[in-house]
Amino acid sequence: MTLSLRWQVILLATLVLALMATAFAWQQHERLTRQFDAERAATRAAQVTLVTRLFLDESNHLQALSTMLSNLPQLRRGLATRDGTGLSTAFNPIWA
Repeated sequence: MTLSLRWQVILLATLVLALMATAFAWQQHERLTRQFDAERAATRAAQVTLVTRLFLDESNHLQALSTMLSNLPQLRRGLATRDGTGLSTAFNPIWA
């Protein structure tokens, strides 16, 4: 069974269009995958930077707080004598 020239042209055109559509879809998929990976890497880097800054800020805050607390005379005395009641008494007013 042979097909007429018209059907051969239609089948060939259909095959070419299907291949072109497949190639275009594959190309777009690859492009979007690369773009997604790049955005994910950028987001991860930004989050790492943010977490690092937060840890550094919190560390600096805690160091400043510990320096301030260690300079209070009642706390220093309570720490030196290992007096838990004295520490509680000295620390309660500044707890908040």
